[in-house]
Amino acid sequence: MMKKILIVDDDRGILLGLKTLLGNHWEILAAPDAFFGIKIARSQELDLLIVDLFMPGIDGVGMIHEIRSQGVKTPIILISASQRLAAHARGLGIQDYLPKPFEIEQLESLIEKLLGKPAA
Repeated sequence: MMKKILIVDDDRGILLGLKTLLGNHWEILAAPDAFFGIKIARSQELDLLIVDLFMPGIDGVGMIHEIRSQGVKTPIILISASQRLAAHARGLGIQDYLPKPFEIEQLESLIEKLLGKPAA
């Protein structure tokens, strides 16, 4: 069975691109904002969350705090154009941080580090 990953980003291009690029190896769910991300994270068995930091309304940090307070223990990769967050990322209850822009191979490597190699 494929591992299930939720990507939360308000950039539709990023959502569609990552869904296309990663969808061959993992089951990809997409949420256009933190509100829907929280809803999906509470209702689905997920293996990994990939969350953008800057989103309108609830940002990535707010989403992470909310789902952690609800007992969701799913590993999280935070993505952001903000370089300053790298040092503080672990304190947010995340497993890794990836600065934008990034190469898809960098993201795949982080995913494999957390979930193992995808099933062939």
